[in-house]
Amino acid sequence: MTIPLKYSLEAESAIASYNYTDIAAGTGIIVFYAGFASGAGAILSNSTFYGQPYESSYTTTTGYPVQADSMGFQINFNLPRVIKGDCIISAPIEVAGGGANQASANYHWSLYKVSGTTKTFLVSGASGLVASTGTKEDITTVSVNIPLTKFKKNDKLILSGVLLIGQNGGTGNFTAAYDPKNRAGVTITTIDTNLIANIPFRIDL
Repeated sequence: MTIPLKYSLEAESAIASYNYTDIAAGTGIIVFYAGFASGAGAILSNSTFYGQPYESSYTTTTGYPVQADSMGFQINFNLPRVIKGDCIISAPIEVAGGGANQASANYHWSLYKVSGTTKTFLVSGASGLVASTGTKEDITTVSVNIPLTKFKKNDKLILSGVLLIGQNGGTGNFTAAYDPKNRAGVTITTIDTNLIANIPFRIDL
């Protein structure tokens, strides 16, 4: 009697999607790009797309921290997923201090799970300050550790951000931007304009 051979294609395709470091850590990092798409709103996508470029400028004469802007982006899950581990979030900023006076800015990010009508806070963190008495373009970055979180089909992950600015005397000027296709803005022209979230998904092999 011949015993039929069976091969599991799912495991092979899963392994092929991640590198050795991902498998060793048990976490696969997927890069998501923040952007705005008509009909979908503010979203996080794992591929770049020609969304509506965003660039906005602010002015203050008040010391740090002053809330200048807030934003939120979401992922809609079509399959059950599990997230756990370090999530690195990067966003561009320009600061311009007034004369000898220093301007400062950074982002404060929070992650939430939304299941039906229930919104659950997961983790938050603030990037380091970008500060200058002149004009400076820089990428802000923060790493936050997401606890083990299970998502059901149709659950959402929301990335919510607040831009904080301040000026130590005189008038400070600030510009925030994001574009999934990394196009130069009107003001921010010398650095990447991607707003990126590296989301750690748990690998089950």
